[in-house]
Amino acid sequence: MNNKNIKYIVASIVLVVIAVALLKFEVFPGKKTNNIVVSKAIYVDNFSDNRVLAGSADNIFVGKVIRQMGNKSNRPWRGAEGQFETKVIMNIKGNLEGSVIVDQIGGYKDGKFYMQGLDFAVGNMSKPEDYVLNPGSTYLFASRQDDQENWQIVSIPGLSWQIISSDSDISEVQLLQIIKSSDSVLALKEAYINEIHTRADISHGRNTNAFNSLPVNEQEKIKAEVAQMKEEASQPTTNEPIVIQEVTPEPPAVVQDTVPEVVATTTEPQ
Repeated sequence: MNNKNIKYIVASIVLVVIAVALLKFEVFPGKKTNNIVVSKAIYVDNFSDNRVLAGSADNIFVGKVIRQMGNKSNRPWRGAEGQFETKVIMNIKGNLEGSVIVDQIGGYKDGKFYMQGLDFAVGNMSKPEDYVLNPGSTYLFASRQDDQENWQIVSIPGLSWQIISSDSDISEVQLLQIIKSSDSVLALKEAYINEIHTRADISHGRNTNAFNSLPVNEQEKIKAEVAQMKEEASQPTTNEPIVIQEVTPEPPAVVQDTVPEVVATTTEPQ
């Protein structure tokens, strides 16, 4: 066996060790458990760049999770999956309507909790339940279309799905106001205009709902919406408390009884 073959074998063993280490490790500080499995792929493209995230997504939309429909998994290497009926509230990329099925990679299976790409997770996530979709909550999704199952697939928490509101009783008017003022929505909407397609999608000719494929009037509409959102976000907000000045009413005027003045008259004889 020559040195070249030895180096190749050693390199292969090192890669296997790294892969195993990436798939299973302690996730939550201070919580010792061997029942959490994290799948951390080494991505060629930088998905922390919103332009890459927008370019890799077939659809970007805001949706409210209605219920979990199942936990079907067609790919064992994903560990666990869950399917959620989701009401489409607003489209950013694509034209989804009504209710769709969002397939989330991750969740509980056989006493273990599976999650995807912890390095990319953002926000206050401190327990496994923070890494799964919850019925009643509203999220911003950047999804890939599964044509076989007609699913919208999301994986990395904090990137391919982000919480917008956890209030299940919020009115649609209030929800639309939150969406309109959301920094995450603005960021992905602007990123869609400048989206960057992944190397894999370019090589396969995949550019579903690409911004450059839209009619010019639709492109200009989206640009105008982004400009308006940025302008509204730049407006100064005042947090000064509203002072209600108490006014003491004046006492009513006292009306005194008056005795009519009697004027005595005398009539002199003619």
